[in-house]
Amino acid sequence: MNVLMAYLVLLIIIGILDWRRAGDWNEYVLAGRSKSASAVTLSILASVVGASATMAVVDMAYRTGFPAFWWLAVGAVGLLFQAGLLSRRVRNLRVSTLPDLAERVAGPWMRRVSALVVAAGWTGIVAAQFVAAAKVATTLSGQSPFTMTLITAAVITGYAVLGGQHSVFRTDMLQFGLLAAGLAWLLVRLYGPAPIPLEALSFEALNASFGTWDFMEFLFLVGGSYFICPIIFSRLFTARTARAAQRASLASGLLLLPLSLGITAIGLWAGYHMPGISGDVLTTVAQACLSGPTATLFFLALLSAIVSSADTCLLAVGSIVSQDLMGSRRIRTVRGVVLLTGLAATGIALKRQDIIGILLEAYGIFTAGLVPPLAAGLLARGRWTPHSGMLLWAALLGGGTALAGSALDLSWLPMTGLGISFLVSVTACLPLVRQQLCSAK
Repeated sequence: MNVLMAYLVLLIIIGILDWRRAGDWNEYVLAGRSKSASAVTLSILASVVGASATMAVVDMAYRTGFPAFWWLAVGAVGLLFQAGLLSRRVRNLRVSTLPDLAERVAGPWMRRVSALVVAAGWTGIVAAQFVAAAKVATTLSGQSPFTMTLITAAVITGYAVLGGQHSVFRTDMLQFGLLAAGLAWLLVRLYGPAPIPLEALSFEALNASFGTWDFMEFLFLVGGSYFICPIIFSRLFTARTARAAQRASLASGLLLLPLSLGITAIGLWAGYHMPGISGDVLTTVAQACLSGPTATLFFLALLSAIVSSADTCLLAVGSIVSQDLMGSRRIRTVRGVVLLTGLAATGIALKRQDIIGILLEAYGIFTAGLVPPLAAGLLARGRWTPHSGMLLWAALLGGGTALAGSALDLSWLPMTGLGISFLVSVTACLPLVRQQLCSAK
C-alpha cells in the first residue's frame, strides 16, 4: 500500500511541476509541437498499450487462445497504413484536435459531429481504464474496488488537469519503460522454469472461439480506430516535424507486433498451467508466479500502462470539447472539461466492469462514423475536393447504424454501418459525382 501511495503521489508532483510550464494552449495541449520521433513513439505505445492490451488481451488469450494476438496486431496494421498514407498530412495541417482536422477536410458540420462522437466514445474508454486501474490497485493495496476506483481516478484526473501534455509525455516514457520491463520479467518467470510443450501450442489465426467474422470486426473496427484516432493524432500534432510524425507511426506499428505476441503468450501459459481461473487472469498469474518486490514492481508497471492510456484520453476529450464544442482555447476551460470528463468516467467505472465491452462499443461507433469520411477527406486533399455534405451523411449514417447496433446488442450492425459509411465516402470523392452535384445546384 505504501509503494502504491508513493507512486500516486509522484504523479501529482509531476503535474504540479509542469503547472507553470503549461502556460498557454500551445504548451498545454500541443507541448509546443517540440517532440522528437522517439518521444512520440513511446507516447503512442504508452497510450495504446493500456487496459485493453494487458489485462483484457491476457484474459482473451486464456479463453480463446492465440487469436487474442489480433487485438493489438490489427492496431499495428492500422498504424503502418497511417504511416504510409496519413501521418505527414496530419502533421502538416498544423491543427490542434481531430475535429479541427475534420473541418479542414470535410466541412464545419463535421467538426461538431466528430467532436460529439469523440467526447462520448472516449469518456467510455477512460472509464475502461479506470476499471482496470482499480483492479490493479485493489490487488496492490487490499482495499475495496470501490475505494480504489475513486482514488486512482482522482489521481489520474488530477495530474492530467495540472500539467497537460508535458506531464503526459514525461510520465509516458517512464510508464512504458516500466511496462516493457515488467512484461519481459513475467515472461521469463513463466517460460523459464515451466514452458508450454510445443505440441500443446496452437498458433492458429482463427479457431472455434474466434472465427472469420470476429477477425473482420477486429480488423476493420479496432484496426480502423488506429488508422484514424484522436488519441494517436494528438501525439502526432506534438511532433517536431512531419517526418518525425511519420517515423513515430511506423515505429509504433512495428513495435506493437512483438508486444502483442508477448502479452498473448502470458494468457496462453495461464491457459495451460492454471486452468479454472475465475477472476482477472493477469493479476492472478502475477500473484502466483511473482513474489515480494518483483510482484509489487510488476503491478506498478501494469498500473503505469493503464495510467498512460487514461491521461491521454482525458486530455484529448478536454481539448476537443473546449475548442470544438465550446469555442474556447483557454487553459482554464480545458482543465475544467478534463475534470468533468474524469468525474463522468468515474461514474461509468463504478457501474460497469466489462473492459472489452466498453472498448468495442466505443471503437465501433467511432470507426463506422468517422474513419471512412475523414480518411476520404485526407486522402483526397490536394487532388480534388470531396463533397462535404456527402461526407457528413457518411458519418451520420455509419455512426447512427453502429450506435443502433450497440443499443440493440446486434453485433453485425457496426460492420454494416462501416460499409455504408465507406461507400458514401468513396462516392463523395468521385470528381464526376462532385461535378454533377454542383451543376444540379
